[in-house]
Amino acid sequence: MVEAALKIAKQWRWSEALTLSVIHNLKEYYECSGVFVGGKVDALRWWESLPISAEKCPLKIMAITIHSIVPHATDVKCYFLDLGGVQSLKQCRLTVETFQMLSKAHVHYSYHLWKMDCTGGKPTHWKHAHMHTQPTAGIDMELAANLDRTFS
Repeated sequence: MVEAALKIAKQWRWSEALTLSVIHNLKEYYECSGVFVGGKVDALRWWESLPISAEKCPLKIMAITIHSIVPHATDVKCYFLDLGGVQSLKQCRLTVETFQMLSKAHVHYSYHLWKMDCTGGKPTHWKHAHMHTQPTAGIDMELAANLDRTFS
């Protein structure tokens, strides 16, 4: 864990003082001591609500940034299913770096759309369009007529 954090700090061009502080924060986090006691199911919200400033705890900055980009563990399956059509050489000529960048951007923007839906009160789960999801039995005749006009 420390090795990965050091690589990230190096890529982000953090100073030596910040990097040493991250290592100290990681040790406290691993021991569940100090401000790192407790937890929530949603890791991003837990890090955002941590009662310490980002200046005093650079690990908080790193964790919030990473959790803003990387999907939650439950979203990983859907994420990889979404990428199914572009993984072979016949279907995609992108470089690995470009593909990684596009996939990270896709996850990041999907997360922000989900977050906007949550704050706007919209439903955030997938709904299927079977007839039993309608309040009344049968098909929506107005929608069927509209589709018939559109595609005819």
